[in-house]
Amino acid sequence: MEQIFYNQLLPVLPLISIMITADLVSGEFSNRTAMVLYSNINRKTFIRAKIEFLVISLVIYVSLLWISLIIAISLLFHAVTSFNYLIAGYILVFTHLLFYVSFSFLLSSLTQNTFVAFLVPFFYLYFGGFFIALDMELLSYNYYGNTVFSFFTDVLIHNNYTINDFPLLVFSFIMYFGLPIILFIVTYFEFKKIDIRV
Repeated sequence: MEQIFYNQLLPVLPLISIMITADLVSGEFSNRTAMVLYSNINRKTFIRAKIEFLVISLVIYVSLLWISLIIAISLLFHAVTSFNYLIAGYILVFTHLLFYVSFSFLLSSLTQNTFVAFLVPFFYLYFGGFFIALDMELLSYNYYGNTVFSFFTDVLIHNNYTINDFPLLVFSFIMYFGLPIILFIVTYFEFKKIDIRV
């Protein structure tokens, strides 16, 4: 069941997040409200508020998804999911979505173009497998996700604590959980350098 979730459902979830995020900042530039907003409000304060809004919205989104999943499993399979599975899955899915939100938010803020902010993460999400096929897997966030998900699947479900490639696992953890934070930090500090005279 975890494979069905990871292979089929998980790639669909970021789409809603990307669609909302892509227009979050660039929409203000296309509506010509950016100059008014950013001349009256400190840019760092404004971008920090946007990041907080995104994170809180994502927490609500994943929480509703998880509540729906618990109810569906209970009604359809008459089963109760382990608390450890739910917490681990929640953190992994939240981080997965946070990466694509932060990626789209970075492009929306720095390019002021909704189309670019949606299209680039969309292609990266659905065509990231090409990096793996071309032996460039270190450029694929999904590669790190596969490694981290496989580790938690082995530990929580199969009770297999054997680690074949410890350095790769550590690097995957750092990249999987660190990249969304790095992208938000880059957006936060680079946004103030943008020329808002649209």
